[in-house]
Amino acid sequence: MKSKFHDRGLRGWGIALGLMLASSWIVLPGSTHTWAASATEDGASHPSVQRVLSPEEELGMKVTAVRLTGAGHFIDFRYRVTDPGKAKLVLSRKAKASLIDQATGAVLPVSMTKIGQMRGTTVEPKEGRQYVIIFSNANQAVKHGAKVSVVIGQAKVENLTVE
Repeated sequence: MKSKFHDRGLRGWGIALGLMLASSWIVLPGSTHTWAASATEDGASHPSVQRVLSPEEELGMKVTAVRLTGAGHFIDFRYRVTDPGKAKLVLSRKAKASLIDQATGAVLPVSMTKIGQMRGTTVEPKEGRQYVIIFSNANQAVKHGAKVSVVIGQAKVENLTVE
C-alpha cells in the first residue's frame, strides 16, 4: 500500500522539477567533492574547471519537490532514492534535518507530532521509493520562490527553490 504522500501531484511537474534539480548543488563539510572536467572537444582535461557533485551522485537521492503546504505553515521536501547504499546517510534516524532560508538565514526544524518527527527514515532504503520531510514554517518565514538549503546530517543540498 502506498502512503498518502507517495507520488501525489508529482505528474506534470517534471520539467519544473528537472530545472530545479539541475540548479541544486551538494556540499559536504570537511571533504572535497570536486573533479576535473573536460572543457574541449578533443577531451583534454583542464584542472581549473571544477564541478560539485549533485545530490544524486553523492547521496543517492534525487530531489523531486520543495513546496509550501498547509496554507504556508509547512514546507514539503520530497526526494526519490536512486542509490540505497548512499541514501542510508540521509535516511538514518540519527541524521538531524533542517531547512535554511538562504536570504534570511532562518532555520526551520522538522515538524513534530505526538508520535515523532514528520519525516521518512529507514534502515534499508528502497531504490525508486520517495521519502518526505515536512518542515515547520509556523511564522511563514519562507515564502514561495525563496532559495533554501536542506541539511540532513552532514549533507547539505543548496539552491533549491520553494514552489
